[in-house]
Amino acid sequence: MIVEATEDDIDAIVAIDAMVNPSAWSKVQYLSALHNKQHLWVVKQGDKIAGFLLWHICAGVAEIYNIAIAPEHQRQHLAQMLLNKMLSVCQQEQLESIFLEVRQSNIAAQRLYEKMGFEVIGHRKNYYHLGTGFEDALVMKLTQFKSIVNYI
Repeated sequence: MIVEATEDDIDAIVAIDAMVNPSAWSKVQYLSALHNKQHLWVVKQGDKIAGFLLWHICAGVAEIYNIAIAPEHQRQHLAQMLLNKMLSVCQQEQLESIFLEVRQSNIAAQRLYEKMGFEVIGHRKNYYHLGTGFEDALVMKLTQFKSIVNYI
């Protein structure tokens, strides 16, 4: 089940992000996103949050800021479910495209995005601060929504 996140969900979101993201966001950043009316969705299995998606619409395009699935819930197509719901909204809103950045070493995420139709359009050197150094990001873009929706 995918629902809009509430303040009560922020601690679980922060915990999941910290488990899977070497450049995780803070609780303050997620609360700010929630209060600034960005789309913050959680996917639940039972009453437990298994993952989340944070994204935003501006000037006819969407940008994915963060998506993460807890390790024990990975490989269950939950990220695809979150992305499909987002793509459905983007299609309804008649948006032009969707952008995201992904760590250059995050091959699993890149494969998912490519499978869903995203293409690499750029490179950002030292984009992610990892605590022990920096990592480059690939910039990806999707413009064809219709073939992606209801992918699973």
